Amino acid sequence: MILDGETMTPEALAAVARGGLLVELSAEGRKRNEVTYRTTLKLLEGGAPVYGMNTGVGALKTVPIPPELQADHQRRLLRSHAVGAGDEVAPEIVRAMLAVRGNQIAAGGAGVHPELLDALVDALNAGLTPEIRELGSLGTSDLTSLAEAGLALIGERPFADGRRRPPVPLGPRDGLMLLGSNAHAIGEAALCCVDLWRLIQTSETCAAIAFEAVGANPTALDARVQAARPHPGQVAAAEHLRGLLEGYEPALLRLQDSYAFRCLPQVAGVLREAHDHLERTLRVEMNSATENSLLFGNEALTTGNFHAAALAVALDHARNAISQAASLSAARLSALMNPETSGLSPFLAENPGPDSGLMTFEYTVNSAAGELRLLATPAASQSAVFISQGVENHASFASLAARQTTRAIGFLASIVGAELVAAVRAFRMHHTVPKGRGVRAAFEAAAPRLPAGISDRPLTEDLDIATTLVLGEAVNWWYD
Repeated sequence: MILDGETMTPEALAAVARGGLLVELSAEGRKRNEVTYRTTLKLLEGGAPVYGMNTGVGALKTVPIPPELQADHQRRLLRSHAVGAGDEVAPEIVRAMLAVRGNQIAAGGAGVHPELLDALVDALNAGLTPEIRELGSLGTSDLTSLAEAGLALIGERPFADGRRRPPVPLGPRDGLMLLGSNAHAIGEAALCCVDLWRLIQTSETCAAIAFEAVGANPTALDARVQAARPHPGQVAAAEHLRGLLEGYEPALLRLQDSYAFRCLPQVAGVLREAHDHLERTLRVEMNSATENSLLFGNEALTTGNFHAAALAVALDHARNAISQAASLSAARLSALMNPETSGLSPFLAENPGPDSGLMTFEYTVNSAAGELRLLATPAASQSAVFISQGVENHASFASLAARQTTRAIGFLASIVGAELVAAVRAFRMHHTVPKGRGVRAAFEAAAPRLPAGISDRPLTEDLDIATTLVLGEAVNWWYD
């Protein structure tokens, strides 16, 4: 992947973070950084106050740094801000953070020492991962995460595997410029964005399997219905579902179904639009200059570009939509186990009474749905803070929003996985296969991977397998 400060996408970032895709700094990105770096040297020679370069930071912004201490000032900033707490951050998120920060620096405006930028690129390509902790950011720059990573990049701290880089020189603003970004939250959010899109596709496919398994009325998916209320996500979801169900005709056309099926495109559409909003926000965040101050020509412009309100709100929106989709999936699961809807035995049990079938799936699924309702609380609403003697008196909590979204995606996958297990079992008990073109393809791919037989047994393995399928591992057939 080319780090050019302009074209990074969530998909490309995920390939770097998870797949080990190598990165390369573009010639234009290198030039933009070097031009800005030379500007920092001129500003330092001029002696005029420039925030964080020859002054303190935060409430100490008016304190001048004596010339004899300026050479060590940036290193001290990294040391003093390396105060992470909580659990260690997953390596893929750390790699995503580093790639985002490198790309943002290539956008211009920071002006770090060229050797520092090269060290960042080299660390990514060598598979070196700094050890960082999850707590420490308020969404106005991921200070602690980037400080801990910065110390590893300059050779002061070992990477997670014990390797240590040789020392790297720091320019007049390099410590502050490493810190001046929400790259941790952006990187994690980008991975969420990729996972969420995959989950949208697979969850709609599972819903289509359940739709046909209960003989739901396809009128609710009619294109004319969507055109009467043309939210783009709703229209797209209904189109996807119609394609999956092409060839399906219920034996008995019910007058209308419960919301679990009748409102499927409306709720699925909300999740699609939330994802699209998150992706648009990320494309801006990943390819923008966020530093304070930003250098333009010979000017250092004070900014608030490091504030991640836009990202936090987009993530909050996504989690609310996830909660809605999860609730409807849980309702379809209950419908599949209801004889009045499915035409099968209660809880899809082999011998109801002695056997409980999938009864306890409802408990597990509603436990996950309860977690999601809590996670849907907007992180951005927690913004009242009083930091650094009131200089920093607002926060987005984008990092919290990203962590909560990672968890929310996992819970939704478990709920949809339970729906898949029940839908496959329903077809097995009907002794038939789906007629819908896409539904049949998905069923024929999923069913062989799920344990056969419907007698009572521990179902954790079934749910684990289904959740893996739902998260999209080796299931490209669900994207046709």
